[in-house]
Amino acid sequence: TLVAAFPTLEAAQLFLALVTVLAWLMGIAWAYRSGGIRRAMAVGLALALSLVSIAVYRAELSFELFAGTLILISFSAYLLQWRWLGLAAAVLALFTRELAAVYVLVCVLLALRDRRWGELGAWAAALAAFAVFYAWHAAQAMAQVGPLDHPAAVGWLQFGGLDFVLRTAAFNGVLLVLPYWVAAPVLVLGLTGLAGLPRAGLSVVLYLLVFLVFGRAENAYWGALYAPLVAFGLVWAAPVLVRLVQTARPRRSS
Repeated sequence: TLVAAFPTLEAAQLFLALVTVLAWLMGIAWAYRSGGIRRAMAVGLALALSLVSIAVYRAELSFELFAGTLILISFSAYLLQWRWLGLAAAVLALFTRELAAVYVLVCVLLALRDRRWGELGAWAAALAAFAVFYAWHAAQAMAQVGPLDHPAAVGWLQFGGLDFVLRTAAFNGVLLVLPYWVAAPVLVLGLTGLAGLPRAGLSVVLYLLVFLVFGRAENAYWGALYAPLVAFGLVWAAPVLVRLVQTARPRRSS
């Protein structure tokens, strides 16, 4: 419905690009606030290499890209202590693509952990609204099914394992044009850096666990939902590894 509101598909892609630039700037803003200009530059580069997917032809028709950008806005907003913007962006991501429910679950769990009852109330209202919307959507979709239509021969419960997980990890900006195996070390480094960012770290881990089981081979583009979060982890990986080495040194000497 949103895409159809634009006069051309190119205008819709421009809108997606502007939203993506906003997400990029918010990530840089928090990096600067937490670590100065060097960290801001590193995050800006890492995010740019991930978000460059918006330049792909007909990217405006990939709702995973849109939802992933909204998740990045939500994550950055929470880091900047703009909780209501973070919640609103996450809800928009959920309405854009139901697979954003994994990130939403993490947001709800963290609000529960911190006993933010007002936020939990807002989440309850948002999830109730989404349930009504999704029921309406399902009814509209089923109304289009005729007597000659049949379900897909292959379902989404595929147990694709690590192979499918890595395919989703490779759907990440410049990784799309690099050899397939490069996604593996990038994902490991990203997860290492996200150890200190629980909202992003838990979200990525849960997505990976879900994709071990769900997803057909052609659904690798689902990786766009968590790809920008991995970019944050790449920047934080170096200091995490340094701390690990420093912690291990005394153990060796003893």
